[in-house]
Amino acid sequence: YPDYTCAPRSHGSLSLKKNMPPGKKAFNLNCKSSGNHWMPYSIISKEGIRLYCDMWSYGAKFMQSMGVKPFIYELFNEPEYNDTGTSARKYFVERLQKNYKSIGALNKAWNSSYSDFNAIGNFGKITENPALFVEWAEFMEDCFANVCKVGVEAIKKVDPRPEALFCFQPLSSNGKHTNIYKANKYFNAICTGTGGGNLLMAKEYMSLAKGKPILDGEAYMGKTLQNVRNKFWLEYARGYDATFVF
Repeated sequence: YPDYTCAPRSHGSLSLKKNMPPGKKAFNLNCKSSGNHWMPYSIISKEGIRLYCDMWSYGAKFMQSMGVKPFIYELFNEPEYNDTGTSARKYFVERLQKNYKSIGALNKAWNSSYSDFNAIGNFGKITENPALFVEWAEFMEDCFANVCKVGVEAIKKVDPRPEALFCFQPLSSNGKHTNIYKANKYFNAICTGTGGGNLLMAKEYMSLAKGKPILDGEAYMGKTLQNVRNKFWLEYARGYDATFVF
């Protein structure tokens, strides 16, 4: 069960170094600010996406060299992403122009008075307009879903086994900009939020699964035999197919 976690406290995070590759465009320079968790590389720029794909592909090749056939690949662990850097704002403005065609049409829909599209891209706070808040969240969510799609494709080029499963482990069912509905369209397994979630979350995972296996990749157990047994029974009762003791 390979877990590709970019946890900066250990093995998973490169950092921007002057005059050394990868360049500035490959990084989410806001990764230490609020709304980010273990996603140091850009999911918007080609350079950042290539960095993730290199990590996924190399991991799959390494395991093949060891004779390992993974049961499931977890592309992200507890991801949250928010990138308000220059490149992200540029792509966001281009997206708005494509969707709304004119600033007049956007202002009418948003009940706003922006002078042009660039004025929107130069926002100070994302909460300055409710529609801006929603559109930005949709933009980030779509970028995350896209990198999940690209990641599965990258690993499949190395490991084309039809039985190999793919997932990501959210922090919860409503992680920041990691829409579980959009992202799980590209995965053939559903991973619960850290710890398995609650009954309501279990209903959400069931509605997403539609024949896909559901697993708790980070199940926390108590210290007694009864605690351990109860955890397995609880997750079985909620419809989960596998529980991995963490």
